[in-house]
Amino acid sequence: MKVLRWLDENLEKCLLLVFLIVMVFALTLQIIFRFVLNTPLSWSEELARYMFVWSGFISISYCLKTNIAIRIDQVVGFLPKKGQLIMNLVVYALLFAYFIHMTPYAYEFFQRAADANQAMPALQAPIALVYVSPLLGFLLSMVRLIQNLIKDIRTLCAKGAEKE
Repeated sequence: MKVLRWLDENLEKCLLLVFLIVMVFALTLQIIFRFVLNTPLSWSEELARYMFVWSGFISISYCLKTNIAIRIDQVVGFLPKKGQLIMNLVVYALLFAYFIHMTPYAYEFFQRAADANQAMPALQAPIALVYVSPLLGFLLSMVRLIQNLIKDIRTLCAKGAEKE
């Protein structure tokens, strides 16, 4: 149970931190090898690029989890707290519908890459490792949206119970 709670709190942060460290390490090596040793590496830019792609899809769920997504909320800010919660529920439902719609396409995207059995040009790892990132990002985002929906529904119900 503690492991699940830790993963719930830290999964995205840890993954994003690992991706960032790998990107910085790979690009620093590339700079050193290219400009100091005059022998550029073939794999470092490719690794950094794929870590960046993974970071993009994992950061979607992190932004949903921490509620730091870019949004225009001036109109919502004028609503009472109950109206804001209802508007959040509508937004979460729309986002959830979007991810439900996109997940089969992401799976198909990944499946085609897996079936092609291609390798990354420089790293020689399966290219499907990159193509699975949208699928996992969308699935993790849906989990975070469900968590947000449950939290806001509980808050809304608690506010309704307070008025009675």
